Amino acid sequence: MEKTLKSLLLLLFAVVLLANLVVAQENKPAFTADDRKLIESHYNRLIGALAPGTINRTPLPFGVENALVVGSRIPMQVEKELAPLPLKLEMELSRLGNDFSRYRLGRHVLLIRKADFTLVDILRNIALNERAK
Repeated sequence: MEKTLKSLLLLLFAVVLLANLVVAQENKPAFTADDRKLIESHYNRLIGALAPGTINRTPLPFGVENALVVGSRIPMQVEKELAPLPLKLEMELSRLGNDFSRYRLGRHVLLIRKADFTLVDILRNIALNERAK
């Protein structure tokens, strides 16, 4: 009887733990399909208004590109290059909690946890690169 009770308690603990993990995954923000469309159309309008030779298409350094992996920390050497999205665009996108923010880095749009600069989601090659040539 005691062995059955221990097994039942262990099973109950595992179910509660699994339920907490599922809830935590659901609360993790990410770019929605609508967010992607809005961001893409915003930058396509900007690109359409510029002369073809004025757009900087230089990629980020290879080491930085490889370091941009969901779940990893943003490399310290590019933290100062993070640019917040335009306010008009930000207001159209889905709401984020106070712990997260969206930034542009080169041609990528990043969703970052502000507390530790952890990359939560990324849209690659979607933005206009405004870095100097």
